[in-house]
Amino acid sequence: MSPLIRGDVTGLLERGPANLLNPSGWSKRDSEVIAHFLQVHKLLITSRWFNAEKSLASQGDNRLKMPDLEQFIFAAVYFRQLVAPGDDLVKLAVDSYCRQVACDFSRIWANSAGRAFQASLDSSPLPFAPVKGEPTLLELFDAFIYGAGLFHVIADEADDGDKKKRREAARKKRFLNIYDSADRPRMLLALNGGMAVSLNEVSKLAMLMQRDFPYWQQKYSLPLPDVRWHEKLFHDVS
Repeated sequence: MSPLIRGDVTGLLERGPANLLNPSGWSKRDSEVIAHFLQVHKLLITSRWFNAEKSLASQGDNRLKMPDLEQFIFAAVYFRQLVAPGDDLVKLAVDSYCRQVACDFSRIWANSAGRAFQASLDSSPLPFAPVKGEPTLLELFDAFIYGAGLFHVIADEADDGDKKKRREAARKKRFLNIYDSADRPRMLLALNGGMAVSLNEVSKLAMLMQRDFPYWQQKYSLPLPDVRWHEKLFHDVS
């Protein structure tokens, strides 16, 4: 059996499923959070965006290889759920799991992976180097999906005292500042590559929860999640 090593989930997985501390304290909401976290992770890592080449050669006519707009938008819809205030799916899943898992090692490991994911969001992704001040991955992602108008309408810059308008106008200004001042190929590599790298920690959490959650459902007859699987939403089931 492999030793327990920080950052390496192999040894923990080899020890088999952990038990629950208090099965009666597990709610339907907990089941839905874990189930949705697992499906969001699967949709991201099996997406064309995740598996597209993300590279920047030092020279050549076609030196930048990145996911296209459609691929990025698909990934951004789900990545946003992992990180956005009000969604914060990674934190929700870690909280539900760690509140109930009986194995101290699993709890410590899951909390550590959750913190590592947050640290990746709060760090400047390589090889991004704008003129002044390096945005964090979360700032860069936020600037693109909101400031560029990918998810919301382009911000109204009129200052009429509305807090929401001010926030959206600030996002637009941040995006324009980043996009117009940065080396764009390096910026796109930082955005897409940074998102993909941050998912390493999410994958570790998913492996741990995928080991335990089905076992808990079977052993303790937990409330089933009332979740509609996105992969089947648009299939003909007649």
